[in-house]
Amino acid sequence: TDQLMPDRQILSMTQGVLSRSHPIIGAIEAKALNNLERRRDALLAMNKSWLAFQTAIDNGWLTPNANANWFLNLAELFKDSPEDGAQYFDTLNDDRSAHDQIGLATYYQYFGGDYEAKAIQLLEDVVSSTAPKSPERARSLMLLGGFLVNSNRFKESEVVFKQLSEEQDSPLILNNLAYVVGVYLNRPEDGIVIAKEAAEKAPHVPSIIDTVAMLHIHLGEPQKAAETYEYLLQVDPSNVNAMTQLAFLYAEDLNDTDRAIVYAERARSQNPRSPEVLDALGWSYYRAGRDAKGEEFLQLSIKRGDTVMAYLHIAQVLMDKGKFEKALGELRIAEELAQDAYSRNRIEAVKDDIRKKQSHSDS
Repeated sequence: TDQLMPDRQILSMTQGVLSRSHPIIGAIEAKALNNLERRRDALLAMNKSWLAFQTAIDNGWLTPNANANWFLNLAELFKDSPEDGAQYFDTLNDDRSAHDQIGLATYYQYFGGDYEAKAIQLLEDVVSSTAPKSPERARSLMLLGGFLVNSNRFKESEVVFKQLSEEQDSPLILNNLAYVVGVYLNRPEDGIVIAKEAAEKAPHVPSIIDTVAMLHIHLGEPQKAAETYEYLLQVDPSNVNAMTQLAFLYAEDLNDTDRAIVYAERARSQNPRSPEVLDALGWSYYRAGRDAKGEEFLQLSIKRGDTVMAYLHIAQVLMDKGKFEKALGELRIAEELAQDAYSRNRIEAVKDDIRKKQSHSDS
């Protein structure tokens, strides 16, 4: 209900022809009522929505995890008082099921910060109280692994995804494990073994192919990475990330700026406002010697959104111009954005280049 259409219009629809179409309609009605400062009516609508979900689940019309979006709507209603929202939920439900616990965990995760620990604890409780290979346990382990990553508890996340991969034969779970091990724990040599195992089970899944390609980059194997991304484009011809990464690879490691520009322009035709695409375009043109055009796209990239690579590239441009202090300033922003060791190592490498050039210019 955020500015897509007026709340009164939404209210009219949710109380009219759509009212019985799905239990979530009551939660949408509640948000519209809340936006119209009809708090009591909003909570009554949430109650009605919850009861409709329970009826649908009890009758087998919906699966037990179908109420996940209800908890996200609850979080929006109680965005200023998370504990009040949890207490309100307790008034609706005397006996929480495992799926209710999972839903409440997603509710707390919505708020971040200290509430992430509560979300993780709820999921750990579900894991400890459910049977191996049960749907509830699988769902809670999957969410738990992701929540632990968000909390930078990567080693624990590895343990969770490994446990889940042993209980569930799923290439997507293996892919999650490969990413945690290879990227967040900076063990790409181990991660790529797991990713390739996932790829053998599901050779045409784009997210798995993408992980294999990324880990080739982290291993310093740009040619293999490029070949893998090119295969990804055969599987998924409109994959913008593959085009973007190919532009970066050809612009720098593979020294083919003409090809880099082709991929970057192709990505721009798919997603012209993406910060990553604009960064790839800018870096490709800059590396091709078209400095002004390259810098223009790099600046446009950071206006669209902050990314590690864009600030890293701008720092390299400033370094080339001898503006070392400004370059270091851009790298400080990149450091704040960096979430993995590979990115931090690249930042450190550019810092070393700046120090060498500073030393040379001072001598």
